[in-house]
Amino acid sequence: MIVAIPLFGDAVAPRFGFADKALIASVNENGIEREEIIHLVEGGLFELLGQLKGMGVDVLLCGGFNRRFVPLAESMGFSIYAGLSGQCHQILESFVRGDRMPTAFCAGMGRGPGKGKAACMEGGRGSRSGRGRGKSK
Repeated sequence: MIVAIPLFGDAVAPRFGFADKALIASVNENGIEREEIIHLVEGGLFELLGQLKGMGVDVLLCGGFNRRFVPLAESMGFSIYAGLSGQCHQILESFVRGDRMPTAFCAGMGRGPGKGKAACMEGGRGSRSGRGRGKSK
C-alpha cells in the first residue's frame, strides 16, 4: 500500500490542497519499505488526486480535506483520514502500527494496517464540534 501525507515543513499540512510537497511511503505488514518526498502539481484538487493516484497512492493522511470532494476521492480509490496534525513521521508510524487515528472523519476505510472503523476515532474537529460554528440544525 502507498500512503501520502501532504507536508508543511515536517508536519502534516493543515489543508490538503495547499501543500507543495508530500511524503509518499510504501508500507506493508512489516512496516515502512521506502519513503520519498515529492513536489505536488499546481492546480485543483482533481489534478492533485490524479498525480497521487498515478503514483499508486491508496491512502491519504491529511489535515483538512474538503468533505465535498470526499466522493470524488473515494471514487478514485482513496482511503482518507482527515483532521490529523503533528509530525508526519509520527502520524505515519501510528498508521502503520494500526493505532486509532484521531481524525475529524475517515472515508473509504478498511484496506490497510488501520483496517476499518476501529482505526478511526471519529469526532474531533468536525463541523459539529461546537466551536463557534453557530447553531447546529
